[in-house]
Amino acid sequence: MPVQLSIADAEKAISNRLIKYIETEYFGKTRELLSRCKETLAAPGTLFQKPYLEAAKAYQLAEGGIGNAKIPERIRILLQTMAEKDKGVFTKPYSHQIESLESFWNGYDVLVSTGTGSGKTECFMWPLVSKMAGEAIGLTGDRRSWEGSRAVRALILYPMNALVSDQVGRLRKMVGDKQGSFLDIWKSAVGDVRRPQFGMYTGRTPYAGDARSKRRDKEYAETLRRDFGELSEEDKLHLSETGRFPEKQDILAYADVIAEGRDGWSPLDAEMLMRFEMQRHTPDILVTNYSMLQYMLIRSTENGIWKNTSKWLERNPKEQMLLVLDEAHMYKGAAGGEVALLLKRLAAKLGVGMDRFQFILTSASIPENHEPVAHFFEDMAGRTASKLRIITGREQKVTRGSRILSAKDVVAAAGADDGSDTSMMRLRRFLSGIGRSVPEDMDEQALRELAGDELQKIEQFGTLEEILRQRTMTLDEIAKEIFNDEPDATNATDILLNIAALALNDGRPLLPTRMHLFIRGIQSLTICADPGCPHVEKRDDLPLGKAFINKSAGRCSCGAKTYELATDRTCGALFLKGYANPGEDGFFFWNEKPVGNSEIKEIIVMPIAEDSRPDDVKTGWLNTISGKIYRDDHHGQPHFSHVAFSFDQPQNMDSKRMQFTICPKCNGRLSVSDFTTKGNEPFYNVVAEQFSLQEPSSDPEKLRRNPNAGKKVILFSDSRQAAARIALDLTESSDKDLMRKLLCRAAYDLYQQYEDEATVSAIYPMFLKTVSEHKSRIFYGDDRTVVMDQIKSDQRRFDNPHRFLRILRSSDSNVPEEYQRLLLALVCDHYRSLSDMAIGWIDPFDEDIFDISEELDKSGITEDEFKAIFYAWSEYLLIHNAALDSNIKWPTRDKAMPFSREYGIDHDNIFKGQTQGKRSLYEFLKKRFDADEMTHLTNALNHFLETSAKDIRYKYLNPHRLTLRIEPNTQWKVCSRCGKNAPYDLWGKCPHCRQGDMHELADFSSVAFWRDPIVKILQGDDDSLRARINTEEHTAQLSHKDGQSESWSTTEEYEMRFQDIYTSDNEEPVDVLSCTTTMEVGIDIGSLTAVALRNIPPMRENYQQRAGRAGRRGSSISTIVTYVDARPFDNHYFKHPDHIVRGELREPHIDVDNEKLIRRHLATILLTDFSTEHGFSMENITIEDFFESYWKEWNSFLKSYDFGTIVQQQILPQNWKLDPDGFRRALSVELNNLKEDFGKYRENYLSADNKTCKSLLDSLLEAAILPTYSFPRNVTGFDIEDSSDAKTLEQRPERSLDMAISEYAPGRELIVNKKRYISGGIYSHSSRFAKKQGESFEPARKYFNNKDYHNEVLLCTNPTCGWFGYEKELREPDRCPFCKEPGLEHKPFLKPWGFAPKDGKPSPSASERSELSFAEPPFYSATPSEEMTDAGYAHIKYSERHDCSLMVINKGPNSEGFTICSRCGAAFPTTDSAGIAKRIKAPYTKTPQNRQPDCTHDFDSGIYIGDVFNTDMIIFALRLDPSEVSVGQANRWLKRARVSLAEAMRLAAVDLLDIDFNELCVGSRSRLDGSGESAFADVFLFDSLSSGAGYSSALSKGHNLEKLFGKTRSILTSCDCEDACFSCLKHYYNKQFHNQLDRHAALDLLDYAMNGTVRNHVSDGDARDAFASLAEVIQDDAKATCSFESDKMTFMLDGKETTLTCLPDMKPKSSMSAVNEYWQYEMKHNVPGIVETLIKEQSGDSTLF
Repeated sequence: MPVQLSIADAEKAISNRLIKYIETEYFGKTRELLSRCKETLAAPGTLFQKPYLEAAKAYQLAEGGIGNAKIPERIRILLQTMAEKDKGVFTKPYSHQIESLESFWNGYDVLVSTGTGSGKTECFMWPLVSKMAGEAIGLTGDRRSWEGSRAVRALILYPMNALVSDQVGRLRKMVGDKQGSFLDIWKSAVGDVRRPQFGMYTGRTPYAGDARSKRRDKEYAETLRRDFGELSEEDKLHLSETGRFPEKQDILAYADVIAEGRDGWSPLDAEMLMRFEMQRHTPDILVTNYSMLQYMLIRSTENGIWKNTSKWLERNPKEQMLLVLDEAHMYKGAAGGEVALLLKRLAAKLGVGMDRFQFILTSASIPENHEPVAHFFEDMAGRTASKLRIITGREQKVTRGSRILSAKDVVAAAGADDGSDTSMMRLRRFLSGIGRSVPEDMDEQALRELAGDELQKIEQFGTLEEILRQRTMTLDEIAKEIFNDEPDATNATDILLNIAALALNDGRPLLPTRMHLFIRGIQSLTICADPGCPHVEKRDDLPLGKAFINKSAGRCSCGAKTYELATDRTCGALFLKGYANPGEDGFFFWNEKPVGNSEIKEIIVMPIAEDSRPDDVKTGWLNTISGKIYRDDHHGQPHFSHVAFSFDQPQNMDSKRMQFTICPKCNGRLSVSDFTTKGNEPFYNVVAEQFSLQEPSSDPEKLRRNPNAGKKVILFSDSRQAAARIALDLTESSDKDLMRKLLCRAAYDLYQQYEDEATVSAIYPMFLKTVSEHKSRIFYGDDRTVVMDQIKSDQRRFDNPHRFLRILRSSDSNVPEEYQRLLLALVCDHYRSLSDMAIGWIDPFDEDIFDISEELDKSGITEDEFKAIFYAWSEYLLIHNAALDSNIKWPTRDKAMPFSREYGIDHDNIFKGQTQGKRSLYEFLKKRFDADEMTHLTNALNHFLETSAKDIRYKYLNPHRLTLRIEPNTQWKVCSRCGKNAPYDLWGKCPHCRQGDMHELADFSSVAFWRDPIVKILQGDDDSLRARINTEEHTAQLSHKDGQSESWSTTEEYEMRFQDIYTSDNEEPVDVLSCTTTMEVGIDIGSLTAVALRNIPPMRENYQQRAGRAGRRGSSISTIVTYVDARPFDNHYFKHPDHIVRGELREPHIDVDNEKLIRRHLATILLTDFSTEHGFSMENITIEDFFESYWKEWNSFLKSYDFGTIVQQQILPQNWKLDPDGFRRALSVELNNLKEDFGKYRENYLSADNKTCKSLLDSLLEAAILPTYSFPRNVTGFDIEDSSDAKTLEQRPERSLDMAISEYAPGRELIVNKKRYISGGIYSHSSRFAKKQGESFEPARKYFNNKDYHNEVLLCTNPTCGWFGYEKELREPDRCPFCKEPGLEHKPFLKPWGFAPKDGKPSPSASERSELSFAEPPFYSATPSEEMTDAGYAHIKYSERHDCSLMVINKGPNSEGFTICSRCGAAFPTTDSAGIAKRIKAPYTKTPQNRQPDCTHDFDSGIYIGDVFNTDMIIFALRLDPSEVSVGQANRWLKRARVSLAEAMRLAAVDLLDIDFNELCVGSRSRLDGSGESAFADVFLFDSLSSGAGYSSALSKGHNLEKLFGKTRSILTSCDCEDACFSCLKHYYNKQFHNQLDRHAALDLLDYAMNGTVRNHVSDGDARDAFASLAEVIQDDAKATCSFESDKMTFMLDGKETTLTCLPDMKPKSSMSAVNEYWQYEMKHNVPGIVETLIKEQSGDSTLF
């Protein structure tokens, strides 16, 4: 058995990998800086926290197993036989599994809540199977009912499709026959009766429609044959083992029958696959989701299923339908309430009460207090919890040994470890140390078992086990509980944990432990600017003070200012980043960005040595105390730093930044970068380490298919695009990493074995040989196929040196693109080339050196000198022009080097780019050689170039004349100036910058992270050559599946391959899944020991579910690593991991008493009954048909409807009284409003073809007259059509339209399934199937002609207002209804019907620019009218709005809108018009006629895209008097105050209403009327549920307003933080504006609104605090003394007394020109602006400061 790492080893390996990566990548060129940061980087709290530890809960086994279960005898025999045959029943079940089974058979409802991976599924599966058997045997009634009645006897309900599919897999394994015959077991235990049958009924079940279709039948049959009929027996076995193979007796025979349009059903099948089977034969077990159940209860198509079930219940009064709600914690709030009401409707459909259902619920996330859990059950089940059993499992008792060891004893027993000891040596030493002798010949397994036995005899280990099974704690916390305050407590606990990690108990790990590790990158690096800082321990040449990691700029304890540090990545030059309004006579260099000051620009300065006098740059002296830069000399004065700076503004930067164009250190083009850890590469290294820590599979067959078999990691993100980006980035990082290793090994072996043939072009055959020898897995898709085909073709030649020699000399025309891309990426990387890593370089091929010997002789150059010149020249060509191999296509170069401006070198100027400047190679050589010698040298270099066949203007380095030398042990050199490594020097000078002196590179630590793995490979470490780590995306983006043409969605395919299950040999293994929240829940993807989170999730429940994925296998240590991002939310939990790893879970709650939700469900019942009575189904008639043909009958039906049945069937919640007449009136009003709207705006009700109207069902759902289950109504797709068959969708990511207008907006980048797209079209794939297309395909035309999609929106031009809406909302023409200002701007408005990629395909270039644009926050355009109600406070009125329209608009980048073709839908941001309009094509690759699209485009520009949705809302209008309260734009107080107050009111409202946080949303806005006499701050709370749930309006009922404002005040006052924190206002969902939250500002606004009170003065203490930063500047720089009195500060400047007043933020200034009055916030955050104002007051004389 392989040895597991200890906890300490695992933690150290993961954290060290990140530290080493950061040291190399960010400090590689700045060794002095690294020496100052190294200790801090390695300290807990900087990049990682000490881990939290817990043990997976161990549950008691049921004594005697099934045999002792108190259940009917024949049921026991059935389950015991299933256990013996391994059919999903265990011989050693947990006690909670038996308890669930017994409770079920005793007639109880059951709610099971045990830990993740504890066998909850069996808690309903065993009762389910036994229920079927019980009826068939006759235990629950007349046994004839089993044969005589088809019915749904068990309904398993899930919230999402992924869980439905997973459950079907479990059913296949348990009641199917592919894995041992269940039918045989059934017949032997139950008798010769029919078997139970199950079916999955979801949107993915083939196929929708009322009738069979020949075409679709044939398509589905062909899919079954392709996916299941052509498999090898081995692959069929793998599929059936995991429940992926349909449980049909003969799948091919079934496909044949289906193809002929026949039924296909057989009583011998365990599973029904098609809807028509289930509609005709009614499955015993139905698995579905609540969305589909809603449709099944409405539509006539499924009526037969419910009629059969109703008859069964009617004929068998003792029978109950079993209702299983798995993952019950996912039902919450309004959506959960609607599911509870849906179940009542199911009962009504069946004509029974809720007592005819028996419930089993499961969840891994319920609180310890069971009272709210019981309430949750009662609300969901519609009856009391008197017969509910809540089963939480019994944990195994920990037996404590009697042997007592002190901490000192444990440490002494472990002995000293010199670092070279193996795990087994440590184990032997410990056992010997506690007095247990160990025979020398004892094998590893026995040794580990012995360790387990001995540990269990020690009392302290028992305590340790008990603690870890109950709680999640750090090592220090555990040590204190075990050993109290003993000196060696922590060390001793660590030893016990590490020994336990190695110990076994009956072959299983003794104490399987989960390690929670929180890590992050560098988020900021600041440094003391004082060169004389006393806190620098070791003096060096760096003219700076102490460095601070992850601390904001401020002051060092020595008194000097600290600034953010930046660097030139090329040479390592260091710069201080700050802000200034620079002038020639000196200026202040601020270390924080001021708020609201437009004159201040970002600027960098370069600290330089005191005696340095650099050319061509400005220099000065920085007073590090005051932050002022002087131009006169301050040499030798304390606290001054010599700095260089520039006022240049490079063209590629915005006008707010100033910096050098050329780096003062290396004279190269300056590329400034801060030290913030960027991208996903650091995360990749963390995940790769988690991956490498795992032991591989020992199964040879699995290893054949996947060299990484057995190693798996699952990743979580809270954004689909983040998960998709991670999948792409991690795969690319791994590919590059493996390619680097294989390329270096191949090039090295080639040179060693075939030196005479060792050209760059010959590396590829050697690469294939290396891949073959090491069974490496590289590339994927077509590129992998090419590689494997070539290896197969050349395999025999690899072993024959003579035949292989012929391959090396042959043409290399069939080289895969991915090989070329990665080759370029490795040798041309600007910062991380093989040469930078001191591994290898490109040299002239020796034979070609001989060919140019004459030219060399004539230029007087030796061979070695030429190689040095060639290196200098070719490095520039590679790094700047990717100028290698003319056969490589430009798109490939673009992917490898996306930001190069051009590729190749001019055919007539081989020194292009190297002829000017101080770094010019050409000028450097001209000083050494005359013109004639230069000509011969140029000829010699030209020999190594080849002209491109496609474009003769460009030349490239000829790979047939070059050698890639892999020589890490050569005498490498490093430049003293630019820091670059090189194998050569140019007569002592640097071949890169031509200025610095070259010195021997003796210390390789700066590149060790990249270099060491290559060195190990060259020394024989072959293991790391085997396989890349392949990461795939697992998000809802890839869940698109066509039921009849695909057996699995892409996500399901990846799940299978993640479990090493393949349906063909060419499928790529999946090692890492990058997931969103879908994978939190119980989808079975096998055992895992590693989970990684890319961010802190929103709630503790989310974290617990994700972390629970780890530790599902017999592994000693499972790792859960969370890599936090830089947002305050993530950093809060990085600093306080205990807040997320432990703590109370939220109480479950669903809302069943909501009047609005109940009304919708009643409406559904009535409308369904009406449609049944009149012989139609709501999805099959149009809304027009309903109003024209059935309207009169409907009104009569409604008027006479008898609600007695509804009351009798207990469809309504117990606490809710039905008012039949009131309901009739309300429903009548809703439908009359719909009819009236249809009459006025019929065009808005047209279906996509613009000819027929929408169905009645769709219209009722859109109007929210029927339930919506919190699903968005307007779901829009990003339609990616298959490049080989445009009629087929490759993928279809979907979003609600309000989100899609941001995420899919034209110009946005999207990553889908590791492909990069730029959104470039408003288009729907369904358009190509519209009837009567004609010759010209213009899919956008019909939408542009439809006012429901294409309209006009009006915008107020008053910047203090910002109203936008429709013309119908105006009270006066062309005058804003909010602020009354005239002059509204008219903008075209388009509601997108779909989105598509630019040109209908992936982006061909990694450098293609994407444009970010975002939707504005939801905004109500209806005006707060005179109808507003006084709230009983000084300045607050409110108005309830039912079905109020909220508008969401994306105005495009810079608010310039989008340009969209009204014919084809091609779209792009209007800001891009100049370049893209001529190039952009239609957003599809083929027309319906299968022709290339040739749209000539009819563009409309400046279009805003958006959506309008209706919901319930309450608006609070807070009237502000501008004479009392500051409302102008210059003061940011009002925005901070209203945003903060809105957040506080939301938190108060959800607490008051006892609803889920996400049920209620909030917005706020300011509006100033045109006269300027009054202003308003509006706060509006609205229901997140489409068309409202009634929550917001409930806030005004009774005394709720008083309670709402009371709770709001309590939230704002009960915290002691400075502005806002996670205890008051901050949370995950408002993280995008954490910087605006200020509870004090909100409290001031609330006090004014409620009581009319204005805070007129700032307290003495707050004023002193606000003045502090300004006083520092005045005292330190102007040497003036400041005095303070109350809210004023006075100082003398040039003999003139100046007094400044600190105003409360809410108070207006005495006048707009009041120069000596400053708001408190302004004083703190805009000191630079105040100083600039004071300077201007002093006639602009900055020398006074």
